[in-house]
Amino acid sequence: MHPSEADDLEFDQFNEAHLAQRNITATEVTQVWLNQPTYVPNKKGLTAAWLMLGDTSGGRSLTVAVVTIESFLRLRPITGWNSTAGELTRWRPRRAL
Repeated sequence: MHPSEADDLEFDQFNEAHLAQRNITATEVTQVWLNQPTYVPNKKGLTAAWLMLGDTSGGRSLTVAVVTIESFLRLRPITGWNSTAGELTRWRPRRAL
């Protein structure tokens, strides 16, 4: 399943706590997901097969590692960080001028 096919996100106390350690809330991850993110394959061999890159409603650019849960059509955020300049340059779609 491609992550863009997911119908929902899956949060629990463990992934919310891990995101909170990185100063990211479940609300921010949800905003990224709802704001048409870009999905790119993660490095091989890592737990999360995909990276979700996008902006929160407040304009914060985040990169969130996600796992697809195909049986429920969900994405489970594993970890996240403020998007780097390199990530934004490489993967963010060019905006029309």
